[in-house]
Amino acid sequence: MSGMQRAGGAAVKRAVTLEALVIWAYRDQRVDRMTAASLQGAERRIERAAPFLASPPSSAGLIARLGALGTRVDGGGQSWDCHPDAERLHELVCALPAPPAHAILQFGRSGEAPDWRVPDPRPERVPVAADEPGPVRHKLDVWWYRTAGRRPRLRRGEKALVVQNAAGSWDLGCRYCPIAYYPPPEYGAAKRRFYAEWHAAMALLLSKLGPLALKERAVTRFSAAARPWEGAG
Repeated sequence: MSGMQRAGGAAVKRAVTLEALVIWAYRDQRVDRMTAASLQGAERRIERAAPFLASPPSSAGLIARLGALGTRVDGGGQSWDCHPDAERLHELVCALPAPPAHAILQFGRSGEAPDWRVPDPRPERVPVAADEPGPVRHKLDVWWYRTAGRRPRLRRGEKALVVQNAAGSWDLGCRYCPIAYYPPPEYGAAKRRFYAEWHAAMALLLSKLGPLALKERAVTRFSAAARPWEGAG
């Protein structure tokens, strides 16, 4: 269905948000899969002979490669027919640096912005898991104390290792279970940093989408907040 509407005989572009446009292109149109080259067999020879025919950025490029190969290469049953607006958006995304392009691609496929929330900001102490599988589920370490004088005596119920060292004194080894804090302090900061990188990538893409960039759609806004945690209370 066309995104163009007509008012008084004049074509009017469909207004969409940037988020809706990206999700439509990558999740619904699957534009990254429809325009990607598999580069197998005869396609590799075409790539070496004419690199501009490999990894075409649009459906027109796929048709050009079809003519060069003399046959259609099976692409898993997918249609090559992508909407021109989806192809144009994909071209703009591919022209971005790799990190922001990857962040936009992940968002478009999943339809969900990166989660910046931390379920409980107060970390809890948890036992460190054992390095090796076995009956002991938590890691056990030994902390050694060097004592002077006579051999240390253990009280009833106390468990420790008592070893005489080369200097003639005694080493007392006490077993303990190391603990860690979960979530770690850097966990929330990492989630917020990833969200900020995604938001910057989308803002960069928005700056590339001028009023004439797309044929049937016009991007009205990018509605996601830059730092939503500041107003989360």
